[in-house]
Amino acid sequence: MGWCEKRRRAAAKPVRFHAVPTLLQGATLVEFEPARVEVGDLRIARGKIVERAPSLTPQQGEDTVDLRGRLVLPGLVSAHHHVHGLVLRALFKDMSFHAAQALMGKVELNLDTGDLQALALSAGLEGLVHGTTSVCVALSAPNCTPGALTHTARGLTDAGARSVVAYELVDAHGAGVLTASLEETVAFLRTAVRSRSTAGVALASLDTLDDEWLSRAAQAPEGLHVFANVAEDGKEEERCTGRYGKTPLERLEQFGLIGPSLVLTQGVHLSWPELSRVLAAGAYVAHSPRANMMLQVGSAPAGKFGVYACLGTDVMPLDVLSEAQAAWLKGRDVEQPIDIVRFLANGHRLASAVFGVTLGPLQPGAQADVMVLDYVPASELSADTLGRHLALGLSSHHVESVMVDGVWRVWRRKPLAQSPTEVAGAARQAVAGIVARAGLGATPA
Repeated sequence: MGWCEKRRRAAAKPVRFHAVPTLLQGATLVEFEPARVEVGDLRIARGKIVERAPSLTPQQGEDTVDLRGRLVLPGLVSAHHHVHGLVLRALFKDMSFHAAQALMGKVELNLDTGDLQALALSAGLEGLVHGTTSVCVALSAPNCTPGALTHTARGLTDAGARSVVAYELVDAHGAGVLTASLEETVAFLRTAVRSRSTAGVALASLDTLDDEWLSRAAQAPEGLHVFANVAEDGKEEERCTGRYGKTPLERLEQFGLIGPSLVLTQGVHLSWPELSRVLAAGAYVAHSPRANMMLQVGSAPAGKFGVYACLGTDVMPLDVLSEAQAAWLKGRDVEQPIDIVRFLANGHRLASAVFGVTLGPLQPGAQADVMVLDYVPASELSADTLGRHLALGLSSHHVESVMVDGVWRVWRRKPLAQSPTEVAGAARQAVAGIVARAGLGATPA
């Protein structure tokens, strides 16, 4: 039996029981925090890195992989994503932000659990082949609650990705949906395999969401992260102040929601004093520059997002390396440069807190979520030059193989446990059904 077939069979089985002991030999190992580039070997067993050294001797039963001339990097993290953003590829035209929001609202009203699983599987697989191994999903699907979290997480898990699925609390869908989504969130948090999938709470439309739901979000069980979409719309603060007498950020502060368990997404129109309060409390800020540019919502001050700034892909493809490069370029364009290495490292810090395992370091004890790249640097690659290579040289098309929890999920650019053709076909059928039910026009199945 060839290596590729052995890996395909191993990947198709439950990950936590069938990780094959693996020795990665001779790779250039690249870490983000602290920045480090050196040639060495990694020994992987039971889903974790168990040994690292300049040279390791193969052991009986190990799958030994010669990676001389290849880079090994930690798998990347998207801190904010919508799996139903795939539907925009069939529908999106040149439209305003509010028109795009209305379109997404119609899509959300016409999702069913089968759609969510198909879209999540497709999005997750697309992410994996680009080196994205962990994703935080914000979800609204009022007509398939309860069940929305479970089916979305199942699709991402079937793709091989880690996921936190956070149901968006939006009062437009009524108290019954909000109550059911919170109940499902708590139940999912208790039953999910936390190292691979877990639940969160997402807060959207803080200019209309009543205090009751902010209070209930604040009472969520320990370990639950809150993802709050704030200041994407330049008029949100004015509307919120007119209705509640407080800005969205002040409302979050009122209920004690600003702290290390908060991931503030977007933040495009936050003032510097507001950002200072967020950063002082240790909250994360997830930057999604590609979606910001597509929706023309303005330029987020990412250079001021502080020590816990990270990246989200929003409705764009689940390609965090492309997102990082867009963030770096956009920062330079508005004369607010960012540290691309720190943004990527903060994704690992957040994911480690969310999933309760160590993600990011290529060191013993960390989970074996890694990607192999066939990038051959044309100039020196070192800790000092890593940021420039990430911004100007490396790209997701260099991703050759991807491992999650010690199991190869992509090998030589081919997913091992899923057929890309079948996954894409199921996603197209789901999109066609959503479009038809929403009355948004025909789209080919």
